[in-house]
Amino acid sequence: MPEVTSGIPRDYRILGVVANTYIVGACEEGIFIVDKHAAHERLIFERLKRAYGKSLPSQRCLLPVVFSIDRGEAQIFGIADPFLRKMGIVLEPFGEGSLRVVSLPEWVRQEEAESLVRELFREFAETPTMEGLSERVDKFLATVACHSASRGQDKVSVPEAYALLDQVVREGVPLACPHGRPFIHFLTLKDLEKIFER
Repeated sequence: MPEVTSGIPRDYRILGVVANTYIVGACEEGIFIVDKHAAHERLIFERLKRAYGKSLPSQRCLLPVVFSIDRGEAQIFGIADPFLRKMGIVLEPFGEGSLRVVSLPEWVRQEEAESLVRELFREFAETPTMEGLSERVDKFLATVACHSASRGQDKVSVPEAYALLDQVVREGVPLACPHGRPFIHFLTLKDLEKIFER
């Protein structure tokens, strides 16, 4: 395995992007493939962890995102609101049985707002006590990161791929998404020689 920082060699170059999902790179020691979504997810997760409870960068929603909630979700909102705010998610009641999304973490796309909040509510429902919520902060942040990261169908240019990998190298993030799935795979020259029976 080559000498690496955060799993990506410092002397790398990008060969291309496959199916808008995988970034293929090369270095002196071989080639590597990076899962774009998982790498971006981990990068965002690490930033969220560092900023949690401090000054999490958030953005106000330009267009209103309003969705209906049932009684159970209304109760969860009452408990979860302080935690959501620490994650940069600000909600407010909007009429009877509805919530309006006021702001989101800067990385979350507005079209993801409702699905993100509903998923977080489901996770909060599994942990109904304040102590339990505190213990699960990483899980909640991982959910926010997943909804914030670029998707496979999102087009990515080579310069954008360089920008992502440069940030991953600079910030020294671990080699797996927050759920534990590795985001990089190496094929050393020796591996390539085996594949081609040399």
